[in-house]
Amino acid sequence: MLLAVLILGLYTGLRDSSHSLVSGPEGVYASFAGSGIRLLLPLAAAYLGGGRLARELRAGWIPFVRARIDIRRYLVTLLGRGVAVSGVGFALIGLIWWITAATIVPTLFPRAIVPEEFGPSAEAVQTAAELGGPLVVLLRGGGVIFGAGVALWLGLHAAVFAALGFVAALLIRSRVLALLFPLAVYMIQSVIAQVGSRPELSFIIGAVYPGGLQRFTLGDALAPGLILAVLVALALVIVLARSRSQPRLA
Repeated sequence: MLLAVLILGLYTGLRDSSHSLVSGPEGVYASFAGSGIRLLLPLAAAYLGGGRLARELRAGWIPFVRARIDIRRYLVTLLGRGVAVSGVGFALIGLIWWITAATIVPTLFPRAIVPEEFGPSAEAVQTAAELGGPLVVLLRGGGVIFGAGVALWLGLHAAVFAALGFVAALLIRSRVLALLFPLAVYMIQSVIAQVGSRPELSFIIGAVYPGGLQRFTLGDALAPGLILAVLVALALVIVLARSRSQPRLA
């Protein structure tokens, strides 16, 4: 699953770099984090976070698990593994995308990055780039800081959707519906933000990499993920507290 996300992003970015001009490597990175990846994020994260629990519930293994270990401890272990794999895996994907954008693309496509086409000076180009993507300001600290920032951004959002997938697998009996639930939340929230004339607040615009034609502030970009993280954390506290008496886990 993670490999498919990585390859799709690399393919999209390299394809776009072969015939497009951008002002800097951050523009190439935005191509890697393109439209296909924006839809795959909640699906892949939900599978990594809740896929194993959904399979075990469907197979009826939980009673055997309860005979050997405290069910709450077992659920916390499953949750931790899924969230860690999703968060670290997507963070590594973001890091690989950035390394490719900053080192390989300029070698393969020397005319892909042409900052002089986007402004009269380096400062003007940087200012314009920062208006279209709040994380671009990290480039002032160098490529390593920017790479760490975009990797952390992607990894944290993936971790939140993995945790949401875990909650959905625990509460929704249908395995398919449970693993599609995070995508539904992702899309419904994005539609509401678009209809409310605040597209910069939508997950589909900002969860993978906040950038584009919208004008972001860092607060705009952070708000949806933080709100969802709080709601998921509250849901986890409730379902884990009730796990020893929940009928599905009996």
